[in-house]
Amino acid sequence: MKLPTRAAQHIKVNEKSILLPLSISAKGIAKVDMKDGRKAETIVTTIKAMHQYSLISCIPVTGRLHQIRIHFASQHFPLVADTTYGGSYPYLSKLKKNYKTSKWENEKPILQRVALHAYRLKFEVLGKAYQVEAPYPKDLDVFIKLIEKNQAN
Repeated sequence: MKLPTRAAQHIKVNEKSILLPLSISAKGIAKVDMKDGRKAETIVTTIKAMHQYSLISCIPVTGRLHQIRIHFASQHFPLVADTTYGGSYPYLSKLKKNYKTSKWENEKPILQRVALHAYRLKFEVLGKAYQVEAPYPKDLDVFIKLIEKNQAN
């Protein structure tokens, strides 16, 4: 699973394990819960660091609700556009030098959904191993290309 995350600095890790217990509130929001939470582990590796963003590979060892999202938020690296857990929307004006919107329109975010994508899934059924890969959706692909293109700014 690969995902962009936004941080004040780049995340540079190689197979770092985030091991924090999680529980779910009555409103369906996940949280770290050291007392009553259930074990949750995510293994994280940086694929590429670029312009205040990092492209990350995650292996969710356990499968808790919102596990990746809350594990990153707990480390102060919320996912792009994940406003539920502290992320913010990305705007072209923050990436591109001298970018200006028309005075009659409000700028819209480049990505209007949580930047989380299951790029590769591996599983086994009845002793047979399967692997499925899915390319980035168009909106996520465009976002990553914009970051790469404008990272020197």
